[in-house]
Amino acid sequence: MNVFWNACVVLGIAVIGSRAGIAQNVELPKDGYVTAEWTETLPEGAFPICVVPTDFSKPPRLLIQDLEYVTTKSRHGSPAWSKDGSKIAFDCQPADGDLNKGRIITCNVDGTDVRDVGLGLMPNWSPAGTRLAFSTYEAPGYVCTINADGTDRQVSPGAENGWGTQWSPDGLSIAYYLWQDGCQLMVYDLVKKETRSIIPAEDNPYRQIYWNFAWSPDSQKIAICGVRKSDGLKETALVNVTPGNYERQVLTSFYRDSYYLDYHPDGNQLVYGEAGCIMSFDLTKQDATPQLLQGQSPDFGYSNPAVSPNGKWIAVGLR
Repeated sequence: MNVFWNACVVLGIAVIGSRAGIAQNVELPKDGYVTAEWTETLPEGAFPICVVPTDFSKPPRLLIQDLEYVTTKSRHGSPAWSKDGSKIAFDCQPADGDLNKGRIITCNVDGTDVRDVGLGLMPNWSPAGTRLAFSTYEAPGYVCTINADGTDRQVSPGAENGWGTQWSPDGLSIAYYLWQDGCQLMVYDLVKKETRSIIPAEDNPYRQIYWNFAWSPDSQKIAICGVRKSDGLKETALVNVTPGNYERQVLTSFYRDSYYLDYHPDGNQLVYGEAGCIMSFDLTKQDATPQLLQGQSPDFGYSNPAVSPNGKWIAVGLR
């Protein structure tokens, strides 16, 4: 276990513990920039989305400057940038964590033009920025798309038991996984209207694949966190999605959670949230050990990182 991992675990425990004492009165932080003292005033279970520079040269700033969204609507997660970097979508759950009530929220990166698109979780944008892919417990299906204005809600064919919907950067495919039949990683081709399994059944090492996996910028690979059948360990891996060319590159294995993955737009880094920290794989190295992104303050707990299209910002859930 490397020093960065040890540091991350320590920071994660410290941050989680810092949320134990909760004050009742909440005010917006000055200029939107969050302090450790301010997080102590949040109601228990309130987890807002913030934006922070990738070098952490400034403290996290609240995405939405609205106390209703910060406190009443409580749990915010799975932020996703539009391809032009002008908007962010995320899901919003009530304090009781009832996923059936989760809703899709979109707004401008400055927190204006906040819109409730409808029921759903883990939204992400089409390349054109006109539609969103998402998952939902609402009948009739779990893998869906919808216009950004909340109209024309559609269920992907054959994906009634799917979850973790992710739109490919080239706009041609939607990936998800099936709960049934050994937890299959699937891709729906929007052009051919065909669905195919990425990992052949005889080669599938996973009994579970986690949500919030990530497409590579060139739409050739998917980064996943899966639970192995053999020993129950979680592993982070890159899977080739080219038909007839299945390859799986294991990056690392963890006893702890390492999902909520996202690629840096240059395709050379893979970031993820782990124990209150943001970690990164350098994919240019043959045997990349996950590293703690430098500059993070021990006063905050970060999760659900999403890197902006220009690589300068990270949208994160503040825990």
